[in-house]
This record gives sequence, C-alpha cells and structure tokens, in this order.
Amino acid sequence: MALAHVDPRRWRSGARSTAATPPDLSADGGLGAVLRSGRPQLYAKISDETLAAGAVDDEHRELLRRIGMRSAMILPMRAGGRTTGAITFVDSQRSFDVDDLAFAQDLAQLAATAVENSRLYTERTTASETLQRSLLPARLPELPGWRTASSYEPGAPGVEVGGDFYDVFPVPGAHMVILGDVTGKGVQAAALTSLARYTARTAAASSTSARRRSCTCLNRVLREHGPLPLS
Repeated sequence: MALAHVDPRRWRSGARSTAATPPDLSADGGLGAVLRSGRPQLYAKISDETLAAGAVDDEHRELLRRIGMRSAMILPMRAGGRTTGAITFVDSQRSFDVDDLAFAQDLAQLAATAVENSRLYTERTTASETLQRSLLPARLPELPGWRTASSYEPGAPGVEVGGDFYDVFPVPGAHMVILGDVTGKGVQAAALTSLARYTARTAAASSTSARRRSCTCLNRVLREHGPLPLS
C-alpha cells in the first residue's frame, strides 16, 4: 500500500522490487505468515545468501541488494481482534533486536487503530449520506411561474443525518410544497422524517379533498406510530 525510504534511490529500488515480485502470501514465512497468524517476525541479520535464496531471479536479487536489507521485522496491524494489515521495517546499517521489535509493535498498533477508525468513519459517513439522500427529493420539479432551488445542511456539528425535510410534487391541477422538522437527530429522526414525508405526499396526491386533509392524515399516522426514542 505504501513504501518509504530516506534514500530516494533505494526507494526506487524497493518500488521496482515490490512491483516486479509481489509477496507470496501463502508462504510459510514472511508477510503471509504474519497476516495469517497475527504474530510479528524478526530477521535480525539478513545475509547475501538469504537474499539470494529469497530472490526469484538475478534482477530481483540485485534490486534487493540495492535496497541494502541487513535486518528486517514484520509487524501485524491488529484492530478489533483481527489483523488488518502489516508493516515491514528494513535497516541497512544495524540489526534490529527485541527492543526494536517491541517499539515497532506499538507503532503498528497505533497505525492499525488509526486505519480502522478511518475505515469506520468512512463507512458511517457513506451510510449517512446515502440515508440522507433517500429522505430528500433527488430534484425539484418545474413549477410554472416559479423558480425553485434547495439547500440542505444538518444543523448540528457532527450530525450527518438531520430531521428536517422538504418536498415539492404535483397534485391534481396544482403543485404542493411541504416543509417539516421532526424532533431528534440521527437515524431515529430519519425514520420519522421518512414516515412524515411519504405519508403527507401520498395523502395529498390522492385527491383534491385528501389534500385538504393531508395534515389530519399525517397527524393520525404519527399518533398511531407512537413515540420514537430521541437521540
């Protein structure tokens, strides 16, 4: 997913090596084993013979030598009781020891938590935006003699789904505009918003007399629905 090195030339060698020979995740050791087991691996000393044994061909072996792999450790990124990835540290000057491994494990844990939080936030935001879009009209109809526009923003910071709603739709011989605000916020408010908007729309569009009774119909439905928990 990402590669970094203080030396740009060695970074290019690492990028070429990774692109040319992706790691074998089914292997008994290395990255695949760490991902499967969730346990770190420490390679205190990597000899030229080790590099030669791990290379797939002469070009790959030369790329590994250019990187200067003399010591390495692979740390699992664990969050929520599962391994979501791994971080590999390589040093060309000194050998990693158990203290380095312990410190790197803490870094991997912090990184895993940050990645997991980002993933959860992205999923929640996507779900909230999808839900919010479903509660509002995709577009406003053309009204003869009128210009219409709409803008919707939840009123409280950190709230992705609001309880306000609006709609503009045709009814026999006219158009009807509804604006509403429900109590609460978040998913509970969204449930009430959906009920209120579509009940009002259905009642108003059914007939001319029903339009005059749309508020009465909506009130009856909401009373029958019962109270919703507020957030």
